[in-house]
Amino acid sequence: MKKLFSFLLRFFISSALIIFVFSKINLKHVISCVRDANIALLAFSLSLHFLGVLIGSSRWSILLKSYGINLSQKDLYRLYMIGSFFNTFLPTSIGGDAVRMYKVSSLTDKRAQAVTSVFIERFIGMLILYLISFFSYISYFKFKEEKELFLTILFLLLTSIFFIAFILTSLSEKLVKKIPSSFLREKIDKIHYSLKHTVKDKKSLFMVFLYTTLLQVNVVIYFFIISIAIKIKLSIVIFFLLIPIILTVTMLPVTIGGIGLREGGFVFLFSRFGVLPEKALTLSILGYFISLVFAGFGGLVYIFEGRK
Repeated sequence: MKKLFSFLLRFFISSALIIFVFSKINLKHVISCVRDANIALLAFSLSLHFLGVLIGSSRWSILLKSYGINLSQKDLYRLYMIGSFFNTFLPTSIGGDAVRMYKVSSLTDKRAQAVTSVFIERFIGMLILYLISFFSYISYFKFKEEKELFLTILFLLLTSIFFIAFILTSLSEKLVKKIPSSFLREKIDKIHYSLKHTVKDKKSLFMVFLYTTLLQVNVVIYFFIISIAIKIKLSIVIFFLLIPIILTVTMLPVTIGGIGLREGGFVFLFSRFGVLPEKALTLSILGYFISLVFAGFGGLVYIFEGRK
């Protein structure tokens, strides 16, 4: 009953946000923007998803090898594709992460390390995104304008740094020891140990940061290419500034797959930089639609694997 109520509540919030956003724009203009989009550039943006999976699976391979888990690049690419399918079509944006954890655990019997590897991916990914956004703000505004935007970015950056630092302190270890359930305490303790192991492996950690930076830059370029396809004239620095914020908002577990939050985020933020609301919404819609197309390929990989 609780799950049903949660789903209905998120469905209601998504619906309300979509209705609100669409009430503020000219739908005919949006349709016109979609119709006039450069198909070649949209196809190129789709290819960036495949590149992103290659970068992401390479990063994952480094993490797993540091734990003594040796899976082929092909297998990890395949699991990343499957993860993208579930991330897109499950109600939350982390469903695919759970699938990847489960798959690696079943293949290697190293559950704690599998969970830790995905956990590290997520949090280093967010840290890099916020750093990119922070330095983009400094290079573009130099603290003179958009102070609310700066405070938002600074809050996200400091929160992520604080959380990662807290996880690695002795205080977090003490909190883990206070968990009543011995089973849960043991599992979390193993994950905590794996985290500390990664931090000590400086070479692997450096490579993970490098690949994560490449991956997040690829995400921003993806949206920038789509913007060119629909004739939005805006500096790429603005995309490095805004996309991290929009991605963060989209991950909030209050809607179905970020629907409503995503569209509202694009319209609200890009409108502040002179982009027509209709074009900002088109950017959001096309970005999501192309992600759905790519996720479909991940679904095919999943179906093919199930038939083996």
